[in-house]
Amino acid sequence: MSINVPLESDFSPRKLRIAGVCLIGMTFGTYFVIFGAMSFLMLPITQEFHWTRLQFSYAISAMMWSGAIAMPLLGRIADRFGVRIVAVVVTLFLSGLTLVIGRQVGHVWSYYLCLALAGVFGQASIIYSKVIGALFTQHRGKALGIFYVVTTPAQALMPQITNTLLIHVGWRGVFFTYGIIILSIVPLLYFWLEEPGSAAPRHSLGRARLGRFAALKGSPAALRGMTASQARKDKTFWILVASSLSAGALATGWVQHHVAFLVGRGFTPTQVASVISISFLLLPLATFLSGYVMDRIHSPKIAAPFALLGAVGIWVEWMTWSNFGGVPLLLLGVTLCGFALGSAHPIQTYLFTRYFGIKSFAEIYGFCMAMLSFATGFGPPLIGKLFDRTGSYNIVILVMATGYVLLAILILTLGPYRYALDLREPEPAPAVAEQVFHARLAN
Repeated sequence: MSINVPLESDFSPRKLRIAGVCLIGMTFGTYFVIFGAMSFLMLPITQEFHWTRLQFSYAISAMMWSGAIAMPLLGRIADRFGVRIVAVVVTLFLSGLTLVIGRQVGHVWSYYLCLALAGVFGQASIIYSKVIGALFTQHRGKALGIFYVVTTPAQALMPQITNTLLIHVGWRGVFFTYGIIILSIVPLLYFWLEEPGSAAPRHSLGRARLGRFAALKGSPAALRGMTASQARKDKTFWILVASSLSAGALATGWVQHHVAFLVGRGFTPTQVASVISISFLLLPLATFLSGYVMDRIHSPKIAAPFALLGAVGIWVEWMTWSNFGGVPLLLLGVTLCGFALGSAHPIQTYLFTRYFGIKSFAEIYGFCMAMLSFATGFGPPLIGKLFDRTGSYNIVILVMATGYVLLAILILTLGPYRYALDLREPEPAPAVAEQVFHARLAN
């Protein structure tokens, strides 16, 4: 017997409030706060402790590798016990670790340990992605697009904040300030973050709720979706993983070499900085556009053109020199690459919700992100080694362009969506593709 429940608007005050909390958590409650500050803190820390830059850089690797290991486990815990308790606990630990990092006295292994633990407890972004993915039903693609549009400029302000703090309070004051900021969002997560699939607004908070572990834990709703074990047996899961790796493994590493590549083409650093800044301002358009298109056209294949934009952009940059095409052609290439990168995250999150549901989304998506993070760590040194051996970036350009084409091909092999947008509904029944999939598992 089906029960018709009025569908809550995607723009209700409750949903907007929860989305706002997720936005704050994503911006100030993940390891990105520390990661974004480290480039500014390298010189003062190495000078005070007489470390080499290589010693300092190993801490970044420790944070990335430990985060990659922790993501699937953290996602599994969030799926089982609820997102609120996990978000609150990991944010508390991240705040404490940030404060401890600011009290370092020069023991390099203690420094590595703190950064590695920060990588473990700084992976709450997969929790917020799960909440946003389940929260919006009629306009999920656009909501994901807007979500990442807003977080991008917010995170772009962090270097300015870090530099200002460094000038006035020193590097220890930077960590202390960020530790307090991270701690300050814990009450917002406790009171306003709700479990995915929660349908009714919460009643008055009341004094009785304070200090109650049961209230903190929440009650994860019965959501439709596969388990992580089922997803890992599914061909579609590995297609999505392969698509992430094909385009993303070198993309992050290329960011470290991009300026050097363009300067080698005859552009001045000032011209390069101006082009990158302009393309960054256009990035929100790509992020929102990708979400809008995913909502309008209910087929995963519509994501393929966004991947091809990356291949075209890389090719345009490769053929551009300061005396051939100049700044206008360079701006076109960088903007096309930005469109491909800007659309990748909301599209990927959307596809995971439509193919695997929300039941174990955090663990499933965390597993994929862990593999991507692990592979990404090889990007910068691999690109540097190829350049040292060949004296050019041509091989890297060819591999990245091929990766974007492969991404488009993999997207075109995806079948129809398996899950409806409203993952709380027992009706309508799952799509035919989902029924066939579960029948195969049963056999």
